[in-house]
Amino acid sequence: MEALIAILIFVGGAIWNVIQKRKQEQEDAKPWVPPMPRRDGTQPPPAQSPPPQPASSWEEQLRRLLEGEREETRPPVVVERRPAPPPLPATAPTSSRRPQTRRPEPDFDESMDIGLPVRMPSLTQSAEAWQRGNQLEASVAERFRRVDQRIISHQPAEIRNEVSAELQHAIQLVRHRSTQRAAIVASVVLGPPKALET
Repeated sequence: MEALIAILIFVGGAIWNVIQKRKQEQEDAKPWVPPMPRRDGTQPPPAQSPPPQPASSWEEQLRRLLEGEREETRPPVVVERRPAPPPLPATAPTSSRRPQTRRPEPDFDESMDIGLPVRMPSLTQSAEAWQRGNQLEASVAERFRRVDQRIISHQPAEIRNEVSAELQHAIQLVRHRSTQRAAIVASVVLGPPKALET
């Protein structure tokens, strides 16, 4: 079955090639007809001849190359130059814009040269900051001296063994039997559920 399909494809391709060759021969046999002049006396631009179609098979292309056969050359294109149209007569330009009016320049005021009186700030704040900066080194040196004296005359802090009042109260509750029972009941009631214990 596959062989039959392959044969049919081969025969169909051969028929297609024969049809294409006949069409090519018919187009080559047609004579070239020059374009007809127009009614206004000008010739239409030369029609571009269709580009030569490549040979239908590689064998024909190889034969043309080996024999030295060249493609037909096209006739030279003749370009007609038309004379330039005469220039249009010069007319006065008509403008729809309004005439520009010149704005009056402002009068020069002599008081503008004098300027406004400006009071310059005094430099008292910067002078005070400079004085503080000069005294900064002396104050840092004094502070370091005091720190050194504290280190030399350092007294250890007293350690107190005091217990907070809440802790003392909790210890007294555990020391009595009745409060111990209450603590055990509270831990059972408030403790985790029995299902979670392992």
